[in-house]
Amino acid sequence: MTGKWGTCAVTLFVYYLLIMGLSFVPVVGSVGSIILSGPFSLGLAIIFLRVSRDESIDIAMLFKGFDDFMRSFVAGLLVAIYTLLWTLLLIIPGIIVGISYSQTFFILSENPTLTPSEAIQRSKEMMQGHKSRFFMLSLSFIGWFILGVVTMGIAFLWIGSYYSTALAVFYLDLKNESIAEDTEFTGFVPSE
Repeated sequence: MTGKWGTCAVTLFVYYLLIMGLSFVPVVGSVGSIILSGPFSLGLAIIFLRVSRDESIDIAMLFKGFDDFMRSFVAGLLVAIYTLLWTLLLIIPGIIVGISYSQTFFILSENPTLTPSEAIQRSKEMMQGHKSRFFMLSLSFIGWFILGVVTMGIAFLWIGSYYSTALAVFYLDLKNESIAEDTEFTGFVPSE
């Protein structure tokens, strides 16, 4: 993250501003959030994968998900629907499913030929046996999240950058493990 803290913080500020601003618009805001969540999630995945690889980034990359709008929109919609349906059964299964699908946008960002359903399936495969590691990683940020709340959200610009980079590094670690352990595991294109 050296030299990238400011860009990451400004990018998250723009993201939060757009999403929160949209939420204030009655009815249209809810629909807009559903439509925009996938492309923005893909844009954030692209940015934080680049940060984790120590590559250059800029704020405009937040909107890269709109270059692949249909795939990112459908992926976001499917992840939200599946997670919601499992959460309606019980909270814990919803959390587990959400963790299973957590790698979807990282996978989409590196594999432009995969369909949203294939990316979700790959995410489930990658997370087999690793859900508790993901949960513990997220849990390790609880103190930081509390600090974010205490600062009335201001610290979330930096905490979100740190957390998102940690998730990208987690994905890269899982990807490398998956490739090393399972020679038949397909779908990953080496990064350029």
